[in-house]
Amino acid sequence: MKTILIIDDSRLIREMLKGILEPAGYNLIEAENGKEGIVQARRHRPDLIITDIVMPQMDGITVSRTLTRTPETAGIPIVILTVRASTADIKAGLEAGAVDYITKPFTDTELLARVNSALRIKEFTDQIKSLKRRFKELISTDDLTGLKNAAYFWDYLNRVINKSTKQGGPLSLIIIDLDNFKTVNDSFGHMYGDEVLKQTAQTLRKSLGKKGLIARYGGEEFVVVLTNTDEDRAFIVAEGMRRDLGEREFSRDDKTFSISISCGVATVVFGSHDKGYEPISLFERADRALYAAKTKGKGMSMIAPLSDDESSL
Repeated sequence: MKTILIIDDSRLIREMLKGILEPAGYNLIEAENGKEGIVQARRHRPDLIITDIVMPQMDGITVSRTLTRTPETAGIPIVILTVRASTADIKAGLEAGAVDYITKPFTDTELLARVNSALRIKEFTDQIKSLKRRFKELISTDDLTGLKNAAYFWDYLNRVINKSTKQGGPLSLIIIDLDNFKTVNDSFGHMYGDEVLKQTAQTLRKSLGKKGLIARYGGEEFVVVLTNTDEDRAFIVAEGMRRDLGEREFSRDDKTFSISISCGVATVVFGSHDKGYEPISLFERADRALYAAKTKGKGMSMIAPLSDDESSL
């Protein structure tokens, strides 16, 4: 059942609106002035608000402007009631955020038609917002693992670096690569290899918890971004993920095996001043640390030293 908030200082008008809208299946909430109306709107989040323009304490234009500028009520459609059908009044109401207006006196048919129209607009708007959120989620998600993808990772890394350069503090990046993953594909096929990647992603995400962002960079490579995390703590996170994955067993064709990973850790510590820093610099250092871990025998985590440029940040 849709809920409608009526804001009007006239009890007669409120009763008249209730007499039309309640039989039509709407749940009604009442407020006798603008200030109370704002409180009721924030408390109940109605599907629609009908407000008079002329009221004591706070008029309907101010009410509409306040509600449309408040995040929790901004999406609620507002219909204004007025006895003054001048272009200026209507224009003021619509500019304040109202989606429609009704002039007094009104008929039952007109009221219901405008209410239904405003609610349909809200439904369409909500659907569009939902589709936009879903589309944004789809284009930022890796199809295979459900983790964020490389495009999202680069956007996120750029944003947190910009934030860190202003606020100061450490920022760490871990690049993770599965060791000898080609053997899994060669032995069991690419379809099972994909299943191993899915389960690996689940294990790494669970191990990381809420400490940072994890994304699949591509192939058998993953990346982790840790804000406000120095290299010692980042190394501990990397080792924890490496240990947790190493303890997981995979089974196929009566064969049981485990997967090891190598991790490259890089950290940059920003000062309190704003200074530009390229995300690729942090990535390249972590990648070099990963290469060092692979070269030294795999199944380990390595920390990249600070460069001369970074030591002066």
